[in-house]
Amino acid sequence: MKKVKFLVPALLVLILSVVAMPVMAIGPFQAAEVGNNPNLSLPAGNPTLDTPSGVHNLWGEFTGIFNHWINASKGEGKMNNAVIVGPNADVTLSYLLTHLSEYENTWIYFSQIGFKAFLIYGQGIPAEEAEELASIYPDGIYWHFVYVG
Repeated sequence: MKKVKFLVPALLVLILSVVAMPVMAIGPFQAAEVGNNPNLSLPAGNPTLDTPSGVHNLWGEFTGIFNHWINASKGEGKMNNAVIVGPNADVTLSYLLTHLSEYENTWIYFSQIGFKAFLIYGQGIPAEEAEELASIYPDGIYWHFVYVG
């Protein structure tokens, strides 16, 4: 009888966790569509949360990647072990783009110029738009991503 008293709640929790999972996965899209959070936007169809502290979170609907980036000046040295991307740095941009899975869940630093190149060659963003986005981060950015799909 004690096993039954334990199994019923355990089974209920398991069922609820499976049922609630799809709701959590589409949450950012619904929040952006409702429009009641001024920090949440849908650039290129991907929900982006821009926090007042300078942290940005982007859910990639088509890529299955959760991106997290922060202005380097606001990082306050918390990412001292970041992999530096650049021509004479830890990793070149071309290597990073062809070996992304090696850098999952790792902080990566891009200078402003490196970030612009990443946007153009890694994300396919037009050069003019990439220039505008990179100009927001004169000190560069720290980027972190995790595959979720």
